[in-house]
Parts: sequence; structure tokens; C-alpha cells
Amino acid sequence: TALAKALEDALEAVLSKASRAEEDARQLDPTRSLKLEGSLMYQSEWLGVYNRIEGTRIHGKPVWRHSSGADKFVAYTGGVSGAWLCQSEAALGTCRGYLGIESNGTMQPESSSAWKEVAVGGRPWRECAVTITSVYHHEP
Repeated sequence: TALAKALEDALEAVLSKASRAEEDARQLDPTRSLKLEGSLMYQSEWLGVYNRIEGTRIHGKPVWRHSSGADKFVAYTGGVSGAWLCQSEAALGTCRGYLGIESNGTMQPESSSAWKEVAVGGRPWRECAVTITSVYHHEP
């Protein structure tokens, strides 16, 4: 009947709208992408946008890969004095990296602007003018 068809159409419209809203929220999740920007003395190739790798976790934390597809990641080191580091794939989850912030494991990388540049030769980390922010990630 006409009433049944109208109800079916209305229900379909509501479900479609809810599905679109859910997809929009997923795409606009600011933690899907991180942006490192600023100026560095030695490691400027590590700046840029990093996209979260869905389903990949190291030490129970998400991992982001540089949007260029290069061998550049942001990952958590774990341990008592853990840190978020920009790392190569071979170093993921270890204490080897190029830029980083110390973390007690409860904060995400975008929750601090105190990123430091790892000095060459094992010298102490160097303060730098780098900030990291969450950015919206719109998929095509």
C-alpha cells in the first residue's frame, strides 16, 4: 500500500542519513592524520603529514605513516620511559628515532608540542621549533 511504501522510504532515508553521518565522522576523526611542521636543523625530511595505519598497533598504540609513502613512521616506543618517535620501519617500537616527545603512555603524539630533535651521535635531544597537530583526513 501507499502507507507502507511511504514508511519504507522514510526508514530508508533515515538509515541512509545515519550511515552518511557515521562515514563523515570516521573521515573527520582528527587522529587519523598528524601534521609535523616547523623548522629543524638536521631532520627536516621528517616533517609533513602522517596518516594512521588502520589496524596496526605497536605497544598497544596506533602507528602513522608519512603521506609520501616513504619509510617514515610515528610510533610509540613503550617501556617505562616511553616516547613517541619518528622512525624508520626497521626501528618501529624501539628507542631509535629522529624526532620525538617523551610520554608516560597516556598521551597521544598530538597532545604535546614539545617535540625534540634527536641529535646525531647519541648526544642529548635538542629543542626544536616543531609542532604536531591533528588534521582532518578526507579520503577520495
